[in-house]
Amino acid sequence: MIFEYVKDKNGQRRGVVCAVEKNGVGWSFCNVKAGDRFDKKMAITIATGRAMKNCFKWKSNVPYEVKPFLKKMTERAKRYFK
Repeated sequence: MIFEYVKDKNGQRRGVVCAVEKNGVGWSFCNVKAGDRFDKKMAITIATGRAMKNCFKWKSNVPYEVKPFLKKMTERAKRYFK
């Protein structure tokens, strides 16, 4: 499994993008406006679960801030899981 943290403009961790296989990429992003606090273990658990189900196919649900990280992780996963 490989993962990368998604950070906001202030450098604070807000989410995680992870890959468990070549085509299995998942994401997790906390909603700070709703009062959520970032938790590493919970974020990795959610992102791994989505990667196993491959939920990233439905791009309409992915937050705008996470999309560039997903694209980068997809390319990285293809190279990593040869």
